[in-house]
Amino acid sequence: MRVFPFFLKVFLILWIPIAPFGVYFGPTFFLFWTFTAALIGGIVSKSTVGVLQDFIDYVDSGNALEHPEQMNIRKSFLYGPVIRRFKEIQKTLGFEMAKTKGEQALLHAVLASISDGVIAIDRRRNVLFVNSAARQLCEITKENIEGKSIEEVVPIPAIQEISRSSLFFDRPMQKTFSVYDANEEKQFSMQTEPFGSGDTSGVVFTVHDHSRAHREERDRRAFIMNASHELRTPLMAIQGYMDSLVDPSLPLELREKFLRKTSENVDRLSDVSTKLLDLAQNDAPDQDRSSQGALNVTGLLIETLENYRPLILAKGLSLKHSIPKSDFFVKSDRESMKTIFENLLDNAIKYSKSEGSIEVSLESEAKQVYVRVTDTGIGISEDDQKKVFERFFRADKARTTQGSGLGLSIVKSLVESLKGGINVSSELNRGSAFTVTLPKSSS
Repeated sequence: MRVFPFFLKVFLILWIPIAPFGVYFGPTFFLFWTFTAALIGGIVSKSTVGVLQDFIDYVDSGNALEHPEQMNIRKSFLYGPVIRRFKEIQKTLGFEMAKTKGEQALLHAVLASISDGVIAIDRRRNVLFVNSAARQLCEITKENIEGKSIEEVVPIPAIQEISRSSLFFDRPMQKTFSVYDANEEKQFSMQTEPFGSGDTSGVVFTVHDHSRAHREERDRRAFIMNASHELRTPLMAIQGYMDSLVDPSLPLELREKFLRKTSENVDRLSDVSTKLLDLAQNDAPDQDRSSQGALNVTGLLIETLENYRPLILAKGLSLKHSIPKSDFFVKSDRESMKTIFENLLDNAIKYSKSEGSIEVSLESEAKQVYVRVTDTGIGISEDDQKKVFERFFRADKARTTQGSGLGLSIVKSLVESLKGGINVSSELNRGSAFTVTLPKSSS
């Protein structure tokens, strides 16, 4: 800022009102007043311009509110009170700005941490904010989205439509909608809340994914329906045979046959009931079997194979195994591991035709133990392999083999409780191979 133009203005303001009196008081007074006005104008203009220039430089530096301690304005007897008051206001504004920034950071942290998707748009439907949950739920792939329209950012027509409606009617709205992809149907609910007025208005909306709850409810209904069917079928058979057995004229041969059938259905009913109880126990939230002591999986597998050898040979199947002499250990209780082996062998025997074979192998790596049971049974189609571990699923759609459809589901539940995994590879009419992977433990 230039000093002379300011000096000239101050000088003229002081000189012009008094100068005409020089006619009455003489040239001495005229010269004296001219010198005085110039002196006062010089002092005032230099002090004022210096202070103003310091103010301008400080504000231009960008630290006016964030770093008030860096303010360096020269001392001035004319503007001392003004400078002190400015510093007080500056500190107050700086404190309020820091408080506002802290609140904004807290709000962003809260919005980022919630599991529901949150999206804010302005009155022109341009995106103001999107949290990480909304990016995932709404499949938002663009990185730089601020200022872009909701249609550009969110590829879901239902969300675009309700955002337009909420802005137009300026009121909260709710909507439930479905999104279909290649694998499944996803269920969402959405709620909008307008904010502001005029140019600062907009809409905040939340998106909640109900897909898991919907899927669990569907699975629960299917489980109840399948369990009822599996329990009702043997009960109805038992009731039919018992009704026939009370007839005294029933031939002895048929009576013996009906008694055998009744016994078979009682065994089937007992098997389903036992496996349902096993599933209920395995699904308990506190079932972490990986904290058990070390179990010698080699010895238990050999013992289980010896127990099943008569059943395998009775069906005309051959048994092959590849089990090393070394002892391998996993963290598990004996009953859980025995249930895994028995269900895998039961499954292999059940779905293998006579003259087929069953092969069992045990392998170990640095941190993993692998148990594989391979059969030459009916095999599982590629589509059914995705469902084979579901409860009550039967690869044999005609149900020509007896079973509850719960064995593999129990195996999967137990393996996961041991922090392990299970997978299947299969070919129709060629057989299946189930591989259990478990964390290795020291003895």
